[in-house]
Amino acid sequence: MQLHLTQTIIDFCADVIRRLGYPGIFLLMVCESMYVPIPSFAVMPFVGFVAHRVANGDPAFEGCPTFWLGLLAAVLGGLVGSLLTYYFGLFAGPVGVRKLGPYVGLIEEDLDTTQAWFERKGAITVLIARFVPVVRHFISTAAGIARMRIAPFALMTVLGAGLWDLFLAALGWQLEASYPVIKQYQEPIDVLVILVFLAGGVHIFRKLRARMRSRKEKQASGPAPDLDAPREAP
Repeated sequence: MQLHLTQTIIDFCADVIRRLGYPGIFLLMVCESMYVPIPSFAVMPFVGFVAHRVANGDPAFEGCPTFWLGLLAAVLGGLVGSLLTYYFGLFAGPVGVRKLGPYVGLIEEDLDTTQAWFERKGAITVLIARFVPVVRHFISTAAGIARMRIAPFALMTVLGAGLWDLFLAALGWQLEASYPVIKQYQEPIDVLVILVFLAGGVHIFRKLRARMRSRKEKQASGPAPDLDAPREAP
């Protein structure tokens, strides 16, 4: 029995990029730069994959995104998404972010980790975080809470997102260039993909279970005493 899982994933992602074009890339990367769990490595490699077919004159991909314009759409989407979460942190402040965070998909533990990064490294963290899983989704909010100046924030965001997206798109370009080799070894690659999906599923399940356990423990311990509340005289 042949799985052809790799082929199915490639065809599906390439078809999405082909149908949605530049607006689709832009919107996906806006979401990727916010709290929506859309990883860039699920989008950008297929931008490069499709662009390679366009460059080689594949009639099925006529009018589809080219490499550099597709990269530009991705970087602009990343900047817009990052600015939205930056201003959320700026105007809501640390208290507001923690109150509203659960309603927009922000996980408090991940925000704490990101803020600790920002406090240690400063503005350069905005650039570095683009290459770090989890932290990349929350760094803009941390920068907003810290009231980082908008010009260096935007510059670091564009540089970090541009380099990361360029790397992933180039990987997708090479993926299409090496497609005959991939098809030759499709069965073992399919098995590897299944193992990766299983490992990812186990990891997500463990994180969700740990968070649910942590919430139950906090609820059981009750609210923390308000140290600022006025005390009654004896």
